[in-house]
Amino acid sequence: MKIIKWDFMRALLQTVCLAGIVLCGPHARAVPSGPQSQATQINVRGDQTCGNWVTARANRTESYVRVWLTGLFSGVALATGKDFWGTQGVNSLDSETVVVWFDKYCQANPATPLSVGARELFLERTRLRDQ
Repeated sequence: MKIIKWDFMRALLQTVCLAGIVLCGPHARAVPSGPQSQATQINVRGDQTCGNWVTARANRTESYVRVWLTGLFSGVALATGKDFWGTQGVNSLDSETVVVWFDKYCQANPATPLSVGARELFLERTRLRDQ
């Protein structure tokens, strides 16, 4: 029984990672990156607002969104060649730290899509690691 659950979770994570690669490739933008650039309209499957995140956290029903964010970050990392999660014990980032970051971000930006917050965290994290 445990093997079936693991296979399901692995298949789900692979699907979410693939979606992240397809939807958030190096040329896709959820928001403009400069004053003269225009945002590309991208429909991000499973995306929700930060307000939904805050509500889900209050109700302890955010597990789907946690898996979605994990897949999104992993997919973008694969697509860009940037190591988001780090190496365990050296410079690793755990899921709980991501959750705390989103708690703070979403409290301040309830109408913002999670994908926009994810982009900000990804850029923040990879800039720090590149230095």
